[in-house]
Amino acid sequence: MQETLVPVEFLAAGSPAARERYQNLDWYKVELMVVADDGRAWVGPAAFLMCMWVTKRYRRLSHRLRSPALAPMVESFFHSVSSNRSLVSGMLREHRCDGDACAPASA
Repeated sequence: MQETLVPVEFLAAGSPAARERYQNLDWYKVELMVVADDGRAWVGPAAFLMCMWVTKRYRRLSHRLRSPALAPMVESFFHSVSSNRSLVSGMLREHRCDGDACAPASA
């Protein structure tokens, strides 16, 4: 729902589209992976920071959070959210999934 500074496309982890597109990356089944159009990839907490980085609202914060002092906190937060994703997703808006891609219900 955030305005992005670069185009973003979401694919469901482990989906046929993700397998087809990213089978050469060992991490395509990982819950959160970000792949740039030049082939660079980030996984887990680093991918979470990249998701913040693409947004207009949170780009500056993403730079701060990647500092050595705050990186452990980001990693802990990411793993807490990830391990409780059912609870967290229940608190967020409904999303509409069509095949391998998901979007907010209002999209």
